Amino acid sequence: MGLIENFGSEKFLIAPISAPLWAAHHYVGIKGTLLNLHRNPSLVEYLVERFTINALEILRAHAQVGVHCSF
Repeated sequence: MGLIENFGSEKFLIAPISAPLWAAHHYVGIKGTLLNLHRNPSLVEYLVERFTINALEILRAHAQVGVHCSF
């Protein structure tokens, strides 16, 4: 059963999705993310690719349960 069925169509349901570059800081820290953009861009590229895949799966899940707006 989706969110719309549970909460009614009068509710506007929103849900967050982390930006892939921002999500990288969970693994290497904010400073590490920024430094690695220069020192080890392939690591940041890999992390962003993985988090992009994750964000797309989260977006699909939001759509499946009836979220109106993902940001």
